[in-house]
Amino acid sequence: MFMPQKAAADLYARAVEAVIVERKASTSFIQRKLQIGYNTAASLMDAMEREGVVSKSNHVGKRDVLVGPGYKPKADTPPFNTSLPSPVGERDAPQGQGEGEPQPAPAPAPKPEPPAPTGPPKKYTCDGCDCEAMGTTDTIPRGWWTQTSGTLGTLWKCEPCAAKNASRIATEHMTTEQILNADTSGDHPDVITAAAQGRLRTFVERFERLFEDVAAIQSDIKEVRDEAKGEGFDVKILMRVVRERRKDPTKREEEEAVFDLYVSAIGGL
Repeated sequence: MFMPQKAAADLYARAVEAVIVERKASTSFIQRKLQIGYNTAASLMDAMEREGVVSKSNHVGKRDVLVGPGYKPKADTPPFNTSLPSPVGERDAPQGQGEGEPQPAPAPAPKPEPPAPTGPPKKYTCDGCDCEAMGTTDTIPRGWWTQTSGTLGTLWKCEPCAAKNASRIATEHMTTEQILNADTSGDHPDVITAAAQGRLRTFVERFERLFEDVAAIQSDIKEVRDEAKGEGFDVKILMRVVRERRKDPTKREEEEAVFDLYVSAIGGL
């Protein structure tokens, strides 16, 4: 489809008027102003240069407007190359590209949108960290994973917990089957590595020794309390003296000062 002569003349007159009013002379400006293609805008600019409306482009592609307001295109000046396709049907460069500017690479195709969720809404809880997200009865939340455990059945995992599983494959040399049959929360694991088993035994034995020490100390304290009581001392007051002696001297003095202040404020004990 080619542009008729009259339509080309009208388009050229609009381009001249826009350049004079805005005092801007570039192909990209004409392209944006008239909402036309790049090739058509370039032909209009060449025609204005031939007529003397604008100057030739300099080394950076800039032109000057050589005429003032009220200028009308010459009647005997061919508007521009009317053999070009019309602005509606032409395949021109994108708008905004000026003269001498490199054409950008075509934009990548947009990623397809994920399918819309179907089914009634449903709240999912991660079996690893107890976080929650909304999905549907047919679609789990975006980024979540399902795992099957031999003892716990189907588990829901949020994206961070699922990533943690992947790191265990690399760091603990666990197979995919072991990961899928493990609760990665760490509270009730289905699979414990040999290194983890050794550390677990160490913690259990340390706790056992500490509880034994606590029991022995409590037995010694009871023995001393019974001995003091047998000799006629007030055990409660004695224990209060021990607690006060264990306090930091500065803190004890501050507490005594505040105590005295409160007592004097109420008129004594």
